[in-house]
Amino acid sequence: MKFSVVSIAPLALSFAVFLAHLPLRGQAANPSTKPAVDDEILRLSVFEVTTESDRGLLSTNAVSATKNNTPIKDIPGNIYVLNEAFIQDQIPFDLNDILRFAPGVNLDGDYRNETYQIRGFAGGLPLADGFTISRSFPTEQSAVERVEVLQGPAGILFGNVAGVGGIVNRIMKKPSFKAASSLGVSYRNDSTNLRLVYDSTGPIGQSKKFAYRLIAAVQHTDGLMDFVKTERQFIRPTLLWKISDRTKLTVEPDITWQRTVIGYRYDYFDRSANGAIIRVPTGSNPAESYWHTNNKKYSVMTTFTHQFAADWVFRAATFTTFNFLFDDDPRLATALNGDNRTINRGAADAANGYPVGFVQQQERYVGNYYLQADLSGKFKLGSTVFRPVTGVEWKLDPNQISVRRTQGGLGGISNAPLDLFAPRYGQFAYPAAIVTYDQQQNTTDARGAYLNNQVNLFDDRLKLVAGIRFIKSETSNRTRRRQDAENFAAARAGRSALDTKTTGHSDWDNTKRFGAVYDVTKSLGVFAGYSESYEARTTTNNLGEILAPGIGEQREAGMKTGFLDGRITSTVSYYELTQTNNILSYATGTTGPRGETSAAVGQVEAKGWDVSGVVSVTDGLQFLPGFSRTKAVTLVGGSLTAAGGSTTSNLEISKYPRNVAKLYGKYSFKGGVLNGLSVNGGFVYTDSVNEGVLTGLAPFPTANRSNSIIPSSTVWNLGASLWRKGWGYSVKVDNITNLRYYIPSASSNTRALIGLPRVVSFDVTRKF
Repeated sequence: MKFSVVSIAPLALSFAVFLAHLPLRGQAANPSTKPAVDDEILRLSVFEVTTESDRGLLSTNAVSATKNNTPIKDIPGNIYVLNEAFIQDQIPFDLNDILRFAPGVNLDGDYRNETYQIRGFAGGLPLADGFTISRSFPTEQSAVERVEVLQGPAGILFGNVAGVGGIVNRIMKKPSFKAASSLGVSYRNDSTNLRLVYDSTGPIGQSKKFAYRLIAAVQHTDGLMDFVKTERQFIRPTLLWKISDRTKLTVEPDITWQRTVIGYRYDYFDRSANGAIIRVPTGSNPAESYWHTNNKKYSVMTTFTHQFAADWVFRAATFTTFNFLFDDDPRLATALNGDNRTINRGAADAANGYPVGFVQQQERYVGNYYLQADLSGKFKLGSTVFRPVTGVEWKLDPNQISVRRTQGGLGGISNAPLDLFAPRYGQFAYPAAIVTYDQQQNTTDARGAYLNNQVNLFDDRLKLVAGIRFIKSETSNRTRRRQDAENFAAARAGRSALDTKTTGHSDWDNTKRFGAVYDVTKSLGVFAGYSESYEARTTTNNLGEILAPGIGEQREAGMKTGFLDGRITSTVSYYELTQTNNILSYATGTTGPRGETSAAVGQVEAKGWDVSGVVSVTDGLQFLPGFSRTKAVTLVGGSLTAAGGSTTSNLEISKYPRNVAKLYGKYSFKGGVLNGLSVNGGFVYTDSVNEGVLTGLAPFPTANRSNSIIPSSTVWNLGASLWRKGWGYSVKVDNITNLRYYIPSASSNTRALIGLPRVVSFDVTRKF
């Protein structure tokens, strides 16, 4: 990525001034001017946010946009917070339960992996305190205090892991010296969904140096869909060591064990003459893929924070995760002589009714190793205030997959009638297992250094933000099966074996951001900004070449309001977002100029506007409104050539709704016989999804679309909670009208993901 001297000059100046104002050794604050306890805690928490400043559903500060505790009104972009008060009302069983009312976030219905889209693009991996958690299975929500959603690319802050459309950062619960404990039981009637959560925090004994927090959760889920079950155990024992008034160390391990029976929510649907969906069944299709998965995740985060001067804080953090996954299907044990395997079938096979496929067994290891060091400060130069944050990081992500599979098909009856409501699995004719072995190994090694600086001018009326991250990444990919074959061939030929490992690297590429917020009045501000994202690749083409990194760029402008002493806050933004170097495959029988069968030449654009905010009508009545309008287009070299030679540009992507409106409200009774009671509810409206008609594209057939229509839907929710004498009772009804709504599948244009019907959730919590 290239940038001009003009664009980097403000950054270089900020960095020089920043270095010049670092406090020298021996310039520690005078003990006689030691800050008050509240100020001390605030400064030690410069990398954190707390709930003390929240007013019901309204949160005024966030850390995900600057890696510094910053007022949302000073951020040149759209960021919003789903705080603890909001999360408690949702009775969340997974992350999607929290994100359903998040403006600009569209859930794609994949409950297994908690996938979501932001501003027309797939969201990145969900973060925990700024660290990515491998998406090996759904993350546990009992330890989440608040969720911050930052719209748009955030590459300078989070490097290679940030999604193009935005990031979802989960702020985790921390130990406290104020003792508190709770025990909660939740139940949801989607078949059987039972959850038990214990949360306890406080000092260790009478110590003023050590505090703990222990969170444990057990969950059993027997979902509505066939072959969907989950058993989860989670424990998170965290420790805070207050080494001194200026220094603290936290250690946050967590362990998750989970066994899941996965049945995809992919169901075939019937279509009318114009392509509209007219029926979707509630049961699973026998042509689906499904399997059992055993997951074990062990992780630990350590954070060291030291305030070495009045306005300067240093933080060093490490994060390590070990994920182990084992996939199998016990229902096939008898047919395969006692070996538990997974059945897989292709979409093309499904057209035959009972499809041909193969059986496989998979073991997978995913690791995440992170190291970060950050420095945050504040200084003045005349009347100008500088708030720089700078840091370095190293990240290593190894991934190893071992697969055993049969050769040949499963048999079955070709062109047999497909009965969606009476699946007949027993009619498959399983062949003898002829096992082959394959092992894939890939690794991403990324290093980065960044600087982000906020400059406040003209009595804080103008806030300038600029940042840059330098990224160096190395990737490698090896298939053990290819290597073994090469070793065998080399031995027979009497020569040295060739290494089949493919590698790629980038030499200190960069991502940038800059923006400004100007307060026109005390209640109205305008902003504009530019930001980028960066995605290193581990995949290769058929020539063994690592594909080019994906690059995202966004231009955004809008306004922020805070009328009636902050009772009505909002952010309205217009954006244009582009991602280049998307991977596309050439049509069968065709290749690129060097014989490559795939290339990183695709481009996707999205543009639109969105609004989010909080409306506090009274102290007890608040609303979270949100609206987004998005148009996404895909470009291949600027145009697509259809059969017959006609050219079409700006083909619209069909799998993202153009209009989405959300509204959530809550009323809390203050005083009287109803004191402690609150009621909440809202709706999510999703526009219809139309697929453009364009077939026979060359040379990239993956862009084909058919004219199926996902109808629009409005899903209503209602809930209530009551707190009396340390007891809390909550109830929530999702999809009150029992509307069957549909979400397009990413894997096929002849399938749909179906949403939950009406479900009722209950929660009882005892606080000690």
